[in-house]
Amino acid sequence: MAASSSSRYSPSSSFNYAFKYDVFLSFRGEDTRHGFTGHLYNNLYALTDFSLKPGFTCVKVLRFNKCPNVTHIPDVSSFINLEELSFSFCRKLSTIHESVGSLDNLKILDAEYCHKLRSFPSLMLPSLEKLELSGCRRLESFPEILGKMEHMRELNISGTRITELPPSFRNLTGLRSLSRSKGDCPLNGASFFNPNIITMPQLAHISAYLMNGWVFPEEDDGGKIVSSNIQSIHVIDCNLTDEFFLVLTRWFGNVKELTIYNEDLIIIPECVKELRFLETMCLNQCGNLLDMEGIPPKLEYFEADGIPSNTPLCRSTLLNQELHKAGNTMFIFPGDVIPEWFEHRSSGTSISFWFRNKLPHLVLCLLLTYSAGSEECPHLLELFLDINGTIYISFWYGATTYHTYLFGLKKVIDEHNLNEALSKNEWNRATVICLQHRHAPVPGLTIEGGFNVLEQENSMQDIRFTNPFTVSESQNPDNVNEDSSLCYQPR
Repeated sequence: MAASSSSRYSPSSSFNYAFKYDVFLSFRGEDTRHGFTGHLYNNLYALTDFSLKPGFTCVKVLRFNKCPNVTHIPDVSSFINLEELSFSFCRKLSTIHESVGSLDNLKILDAEYCHKLRSFPSLMLPSLEKLELSGCRRLESFPEILGKMEHMRELNISGTRITELPPSFRNLTGLRSLSRSKGDCPLNGASFFNPNIITMPQLAHISAYLMNGWVFPEEDDGGKIVSSNIQSIHVIDCNLTDEFFLVLTRWFGNVKELTIYNEDLIIIPECVKELRFLETMCLNQCGNLLDMEGIPPKLEYFEADGIPSNTPLCRSTLLNQELHKAGNTMFIFPGDVIPEWFEHRSSGTSISFWFRNKLPHLVLCLLLTYSAGSEECPHLLELFLDINGTIYISFWYGATTYHTYLFGLKKVIDEHNLNEALSKNEWNRATVICLQHRHAPVPGLTIEGGFNVLEQENSMQDIRFTNPFTVSESQNPDNVNEDSSLCYQPR
């Protein structure tokens, strides 16, 4: 237990004190000092039931975390100034008094991992900013929201048995993120993605796990469909029907980020092109995916892992030069092919090019391979751009072998203002390197790279793919200025 106070003392009156207390009670974890709080903890630890007497109007924080024998939360209506109430990891807690749902000043309500909790009281908490229900694996229904609660921004109901959301859920008018990333029971897609939910004014991110029942929401009376403001959608191990992408294009036209983990996904239909604001797409663990019949027009970041490298998607669709001509894309997917439109090739423990005045706008295609005679390849590989012996930026964290990394430098240059620190009218050496933990080299790793010059953006006189300082340009540039690659210094 901790208390803080402030006092004002008047020299003219030795008894003129004014006290203001902020009382904080916490029973989380055992106190080893064997003082007052130690005895208090030991008694609470042994409790199976308890009551709170009125008169605690000054208490603002009350925590009963990890009290293993507490079975219910009693009447807290007398705690009128309470701002935080937490009873997470109370494994035997099964009931909560209805007064918990009507504390006007409560900002944080934490009930995480209360395994025996099956229901929650209705909520009318106008000040609530954070509600934690994740890990309540027997909780079957979401509490009714009895009035507008506009301060809560995020809600995570992962690890619960909640499959539907009540109509009153819409009273969480300030909610921006809704997540249910894991759970034992499949979500009801028709409830989770009904118009009352997806058109909530501030809701921008939604994440769903094990969801069934995707259906088209009905049109409103005017015959028009009001697109939601949701910008990020994650669907993991959900039962996606053929209508899934039609639902996306019809109701989620503003989405910018889409993540799908689904082994049953085979073809992404042409209608995905109608997602005209989509910038990021991740299709991981889609082991049966063969191809995409359309590409969203603004797609810049694409990631696919766990799909066969010999599919049309990896061999053709994602390698189309038209996708990358703007120089803003960053794609990663299984593969071992550098397309023919990459005119310049290089391979080695690192790959380099030289430039003057400013970094050229190039498109790079990289393949990472690991020699069979080496030890197991480290998993935490990172691709860096080194300029004149100094590491400037990281392209990719968590790089893996036998994948294609295809990306343009234009966006990276603009975002990091890389041209500001360069020597003008002099040749600069740019090197792409792959390092492991603590910037250590990776023995046995080979980088094969291809370069495509966006000619409309560059002067070819200021770009070289062989060392301009050598007498013969046919000389391997990796054998020149080798000292600059021996010890890389972070910027």
